[in-house]
Amino acid sequence: MTTLFSPSAPRAGLWALLALSASVSAQSDLLDNRLGGRAAIEFLGSDLARVAEEHSIPPAELVSALRNDPTLWVSEDQRLFVVDTATAPGGDDESPALGASIPPEDAFNLSSNPGADKTIYMDFTGHQSVSNSWGHNITFPPYNTSGSSASFSTGELEEIITWWLYVVEDFSPFDVNVTTVEPPLSDLTRNGSGDQRYGMRCVITQSTSGFGDGIGGVALLNSFNDSIDNPCFAFNKGNNTGSMTVSHEVGHTFGLVHDGLNGSSYHPGTQGWGPIMGAPFGSSLVQWSNGDYSGATTSQNDIQIITNSSNGIDLYDDDHGDTSGSATPVPPGVGCPVPAPGSVDGVIERRNDVDAFSFSTSGGTVTISATPTAPGGNVDIDLTLLDGSGSEVLTETPTNTQSVTVTPDLAAGNYTILIDGGEKAGVYSDYGSRGAYTVSVNAQGSGISNLGGGVPGTSPVVPSLLLSGTPCAGNLISYTLVAAPPNALANLVIGVSELSAPFKGGILVPDPSAPGFIIPLTTSFLGLIQLSSTWPDGLPPGFEIFMQYWIVDSGAAEGFAVSDGFRIAAP
Repeated sequence: MTTLFSPSAPRAGLWALLALSASVSAQSDLLDNRLGGRAAIEFLGSDLARVAEEHSIPPAELVSALRNDPTLWVSEDQRLFVVDTATAPGGDDESPALGASIPPEDAFNLSSNPGADKTIYMDFTGHQSVSNSWGHNITFPPYNTSGSSASFSTGELEEIITWWLYVVEDFSPFDVNVTTVEPPLSDLTRNGSGDQRYGMRCVITQSTSGFGDGIGGVALLNSFNDSIDNPCFAFNKGNNTGSMTVSHEVGHTFGLVHDGLNGSSYHPGTQGWGPIMGAPFGSSLVQWSNGDYSGATTSQNDIQIITNSSNGIDLYDDDHGDTSGSATPVPPGVGCPVPAPGSVDGVIERRNDVDAFSFSTSGGTVTISATPTAPGGNVDIDLTLLDGSGSEVLTETPTNTQSVTVTPDLAAGNYTILIDGGEKAGVYSDYGSRGAYTVSVNAQGSGISNLGGGVPGTSPVVPSLLLSGTPCAGNLISYTLVAAPPNALANLVIGVSELSAPFKGGILVPDPSAPGFIIPLTTSFLGLIQLSSTWPDGLPPGFEIFMQYWIVDSGAAEGFAVSDGFRIAAP
């Protein structure tokens, strides 16, 4: 009895058996006419090395993939294609729609980079798939989760926007237009080597006429530059799962195979991370990969393959300089009545990319944040802060979050923020840590700077002056002295300029001469003084007040304990 997988069966015989099988099925298309596993390896025969090279896969790795990945198939014309399982292993998700900043009526007018030559068209509106390599003539209905495909509900439009945002972020390092606007067919097909405008349609739909039954998506490998409209298909639903399926299937059209884990076809996600070419549904961070994680099943370099000459896609040029000398200034934020940060958007496009941003401050507590785009940010951010001389002030490399927020107390001067893509040791490297983010700086900060100069008294602890509030007209500013000698005379010295002169073993920071003054007060039995005042109206931005406590202490070397001096500057 002849079997489909008989080593002795000639190639023509294999496909004759397939054709016979397809003739008795409900339809005859590429999904009926396919070989996988050992039969596919035998069919490719001496052509396997060439096919592997065309797909940027080492021959031994292609053999392993065909043996171990049940989703990888070979067509009669020796094309590789992938039939992805339905929402497995992570299942569907209930991630909320996050496109609220875009009106629902704009769902089919979205383009990430309309000037690009290369296009990824997210086709939610239905499509007749015919006269292409899939070998069928099927009219696929529009995307539908409401139960009716007659029109799109507001919820469906919001989901479409959310999917688009996720996919845009996955391809944010690349010079490609991710769009929901149907392009002309000439922008989806390549007419010879001289044609530089082409792309891929991804049909986001439901299984129809049996095509798509029980699967999550399907794509022809290396089809992005095909001369005919060979779409990929996404059948999975869910804002996170469905959008990841789109990026995954488009990845196949670039020539990418699956990223597995320890022999499994799909990496399921580990500690909140997973590769896009796996199935890390529900993971908070997904990235392109080069297989440098433990247990990888492929060494494919995703970025290198996406940007190879046949796909014709380049990485964006670096959008920000890498050093203090080429840093992009962060615009000043709004000062009063409520200080608000200035912000700049950026993209980490390359593994070695560092983006530099500069700002100035009059001193005090400054809030610096760097946050990946939402939804679906792909970059894990590391942040370094340099002072005006280029010396490192701080470095923040969080291990359990992609975002960074720091609140250093800075002296007046110029500073540089460096943003880099980070890694999580033992889980993922910085290879795929690329994507869009926003840097924000509230350089106005609190307007409060600690200038030092304090000395201890009888107690070895330096008395502390704690200030809170923002010096905007009408705001309450609180001044609390702690850790001072109890029941002691405490002179609050206030000036509108800085003296910073040595005095009785400490530094007299404020200039008490007119219009400055000294207020004699008494500490409580706990060594406390609590005061507050309303910041006056009419003071210009940058107006400064200096204050410091000098506390009589007979046990101190010079007869005084001294708090640090402070400057309060109006934003």
